[in-house]
Amino acid sequence: MTLVRIIGIAVLAHMAFVSARMTGSLYALANKASTFTVGVMMALFALVPMLIAVRAGRWLDAVGARRPTLTGIALMLGGTLLPAAFPYETADVAPLLVAAALIGTGQTLAMLSVQQVVGERADPNNRAAAFSWLALGASISGGGPSVFAWFTERGAAERSAPSMQRAFGRAGLDSDVFISPVEGPKAAVIE
Repeated sequence: MTLVRIIGIAVLAHMAFVSARMTGSLYALANKASTFTVGVMMALFALVPMLIAVRAGRWLDAVGARRPTLTGIALMLGGTLLPAAFPYETADVAPLLVAAALIGTGQTLAMLSVQQVVGERADPNNRAAAFSWLALGASISGGGPSVFAWFTERGAAERSAPSMQRAFGRAGLDSDVFISPVEGPKAAVIE
């Protein structure tokens, strides 16, 4: 499997994770859950993964990336379907709490696996670039309802932006355009 496909798995898994956090909290609030309950639900996305992180990493090292990735995706799928199987009206908030733990744990397993595979398969001379692409994929997938377009030169971006905005307008969607270089200022240590 190519690095692009592996990073694609990470993007889709992270997109599902971010979407579940948003929709889960809104679903709970729409059904009159307290803010405390929603806070507990949000914490469960990270609590179980935090508690199993070291053991999950050891398992990943022992068996390779395939089984943890598939397990993670299965947990995320199960967590996503659980609230649909047990609606709020009949089961209250319990399915959402269990779903948060399942989705968070699945996301952790999937991302640990993807990070291991990217580290193993990337050319050692380009490993930093491979991890940069992985980070960019995660950033895009967590960006919400955003559309990104890359151009090789600024002029092309400036010429294309009005057409993109008109296309969104025809679809009945408002949009804003921001043009900036991908290669921005570098981080530096200040002494």
